[in-house]
Amino acid sequence: NLKLSEGGENSQIVENSYQDLVATIQSVQNSLSSALTESDNILGIDNTLANDSYEDVLSALDSSKLNSAKDKYGVAKTAKNKVDSASINVSLSASHDAISSAGKVAEDGLIASKDLLYAVSQMLDATVPIGNLTQTNLSALKSTISASRVDVTSKYSILINQLQAVNDAKNSYSTYQIAYEKAKENLKNAETRAQADISSAEASVRQAEAQYNDVKNPARTEDVSSARAQLYEAQASLSQAVSARNKGRIVAPIAGTVGKVNVKVGEFVSATEIAVKLVNPNMFEIRVDIPETDIIKIAVGNDADITLDAYGEDHHFVGKVSEIETGETVIQDVVYYKVTVAMEDSNTDEFNILNGMTANILFYTEQKENALYIPQRAIKTDDSGKKYVRILKGTKVEDVYIDTGLRGDNGLIEITSGLQAGEDVVLRDII
Repeated sequence: NLKLSEGGENSQIVENSYQDLVATIQSVQNSLSSALTESDNILGIDNTLANDSYEDVLSALDSSKLNSAKDKYGVAKTAKNKVDSASINVSLSASHDAISSAGKVAEDGLIASKDLLYAVSQMLDATVPIGNLTQTNLSALKSTISASRVDVTSKYSILINQLQAVNDAKNSYSTYQIAYEKAKENLKNAETRAQADISSAEASVRQAEAQYNDVKNPARTEDVSSARAQLYEAQASLSQAVSARNKGRIVAPIAGTVGKVNVKVGEFVSATEIAVKLVNPNMFEIRVDIPETDIIKIAVGNDADITLDAYGEDHHFVGKVSEIETGETVIQDVVYYKVTVAMEDSNTDEFNILNGMTANILFYTEQKENALYIPQRAIKTDDSGKKYVRILKGTKVEDVYIDTGLRGDNGLIEITSGLQAGEDVVLRDII
């Protein structure tokens, strides 16, 4: 390695790192093109016919998400064009400065694509299956964007690592030179220690000879007392060793089954590291992330209906909310709170439930029978803060003041007064 790193900027190690960077930049171009295409197929900006069947229902719950995604598309497209321009003259024979510059432009392009795909994902989360857009189609769109996000994130990590590899290669000669000098110093120190060990061994031989001569002579009273003291000291050391060994044993605090062993014999284990996972089949817990918009609806003690993917939706299990963490967890810039649900159904004994299975949970916070509800986006507020909706009576549109109650899933809200079942509510004006 010391030989390969000689030559500084033009060394073989540096050349190899730049060749790898060229290959990485070329692969980034494909990922950027794919991200733009998948996003445009949903947004319909350049390919205006791609989303005709569902364009009018995109981001129905929050129109700002659609506008944000379109803005991010323009930024990502500009960044991608810059990557294409910077990569035209990038080849294995290009200058190091040109390759490094193209690498930085590629990094900016990947960041812009990550922002675009995140914005499109947020927009799809604000979209509900209406009209021509079925739940199956919406799920497929989300899966496509999710796959693109994984690809772009992976290429971003690879590019960052390769850029760092170039810098490391440039510094490699100095690093190996320092290591070589360090090795020489270590050898010298080892020789010094070896000589000291020889001297110590010779002293031990002389001491052993003296002890042998003492043994040949009859034992003196003071020698017996000294030996007895040494025996007591050895017994105390043995007791300490046995105690230390017992502290090294791992004893399960509860009855259960060993689910996973994370360490091997001979490994060093820290005090905070989990060595063994113990599973109690009679006390399963499920931890879920609840967004901040819904966490206030859930309380400790709420009932929960649980289904497991392994057994399908026909088998239901009963659970209760046992804990709600007060500290937030941020996932992709969204605030969540961890909620723990304890499975309490004795029915679990009839099924082979395993640790790590995927669970689906429905929380029962409050429910009403025969409730009257409408989409929340149909509700408007006047200058005084009163809520009203617009209803269609014949060919005329009238404003009707209302009172609201519970909020449900999918943007629905309960109407407690002001409307009757069967009345036509205007969701939005069509110009």
